[in-house]
Amino acid sequence: MGDQTPTSLPQSVIVHHDNSTFPTSIVLDETNFSLWSQLMEMRIGARNKIGFLTGEKMKPTTNDPSYATWITDNNRVKSWLIDSMSPHLMQRFIRLATAKEIWEAIAKTFYDGSDETCLFELNQKSFTTKQNGRPLSTFYNELVEIFQEIDHRIVAQEEAVAGVIHTHSIMARLRVQLTLATNSDLDGKS
Repeated sequence: MGDQTPTSLPQSVIVHHDNSTFPTSIVLDETNFSLWSQLMEMRIGARNKIGFLTGEKMKPTTNDPSYATWITDNNRVKSWLIDSMSPHLMQRFIRLATAKEIWEAIAKTFYDGSDETCLFELNQKSFTTKQNGRPLSTFYNELVEIFQEIDHRIVAQEEAVAGVIHTHSIMARLRVQLTLATNSDLDGKS
């Protein structure tokens, strides 16, 4: 056997396919849109496909060489969204043509664009949550979760000056609503 020395080193070839399983530990139902949407944005963004939700990754014309790739990627993102829903919700959104249409339809279904009601409910929940014999760490974690959600909703609105003004008016209304709710509870206990 002769001495064989390679004349050149083999070059590395990296093939990137995103056929990995998509974690769906949180399944969208009527109660968890806020958490689900944040997780989906993170997971889809981590796979460099967020443009399919925002519309930045627009559908090319059928004669464009990237058309087939766009169809494949759009279907992949659609499947991630649909697979992370409860079965009865899947039926509502599965026939929509693009991931963006699904994303927007879900948002319209579960979020009205106003955080007033949710902020009121979160504030009320923060005042009424009790330890009730649970470990202190469980009670504390529940309160932290409530306050983080309140902060998230308020900060999201404060990104613009108009948002700040809107937030202050929301908080004023919440104070009035909490006062009325508290007075109503006190009157009922008399």
